Amino acid sequence: MPEVQILSRSPGQRPGESGVPKPVLAVTYSTAAVPPRTVFIPGEAPTDEEVADAIRQDLEFATTAPPSTLTI
Repeated sequence: MPEVQILSRSPGQRPGESGVPKPVLAVTYSTAAVPPRTVFIPGEAPTDEEVADAIRQDLEFATTAPPSTLTI
């Protein structure tokens, strides 16, 4: 697993399934190979392990997704 740098942690709210706002923690991180990305972890105060797990899952997607290109 690459070394991850946490750039920011910001509490906020996002609509839940019923449309009622639920508390989340927005965590922006980056690695040497992945530019800054933001993940949203549900809950008012997620643990460091929950944050790490969300970043691991996001990194799997970020590194396995095909690169996006734009033809201009």
